[in-house]
Amino acid sequence: QHFAGPVDFESLASQHAMSYSSLRQQLRKATGLSPAKYVTRLRCEAARALLTDTTLPVKQIAARVGIDDPYTFSRTFKRCVGVSPEHYRQQAEPWSKHES
Repeated sequence: QHFAGPVDFESLASQHAMSYSSLRQQLRKATGLSPAKYVTRLRCEAARALLTDTTLPVKQIAARVGIDDPYTFSRTFKRCVGVSPEHYRQQAEPWSKHES
């Protein structure tokens, strides 16, 4: 729910009455990903939607998904999706009529 903010995995595990190690094992079992990679995937999916559905600048999208540095966001997005945010937007369907 709160992937756009800082994620404290130790606290998250504690909230669910488990150790970080147990959280990591359960998440890997469910998703095949480490906690950090899972959060990165969530951020990339949210960014893809914002790039497709809005005309927000990439810098604002980066901040909305929890990556304050646009350069880091672009590198992370390209690693996840295979293309830069700008290229992804160019390939995407025309923007919807609303802006978030």
